Amino acid sequence: MPEPISTWAIPLDTGSATPVYVQVAQGLAHRIESGQLRRGSALPAERDLAATLGVSRVTVRQALALLSQQGLLSRRHGSGTFVTPPAQPGDLPSRPLSLLASFSEDVRSRGQTPGARVLSFERARPTAHEAMSLALSPNETVYRLRRLRTADGEALAIEDS
Repeated sequence: MPEPISTWAIPLDTGSATPVYVQVAQGLAHRIESGQLRRGSALPAERDLAATLGVSRVTVRQALALLSQQGLLSRRHGSGTFVTPPAQPGDLPSRPLSLLASFSEDVRSRGQTPGARVLSFERARPTAHEAMSLALSPNETVYRLRRLRTADGEALAIEDS
């Protein structure tokens, strides 16, 4: 059950260069990170949140979409918007496809140094699956690369390309 809508005030500066939907998203993110909005709790309906904040539903929708992309909220059609529950031990990290980064970018963003060691490299004819996936004829050539990917020298993954 969401907290009373009357307590949802977020200070907005319409004269700021920061778009209002970003300000709304920042205000909600602050509430999530500070614990005012508990993980798993439901947010008020978009129309109620818009009325309380004095903004349009489109603005609220943009803010919620931004927070969903950042992984702070999950939106379920017909059910509402919820603060994303905390990760459980053993959960794999996930990102929206729009936020995917290369292995090296991801490792660097964590303050580590990416690395790789070639385990195998071969030139061959494509398998039936490769030919179909890559739209190749069976007589063309493919290159297969297998690498050990590391962060600060520690093995993290084996990558097949």
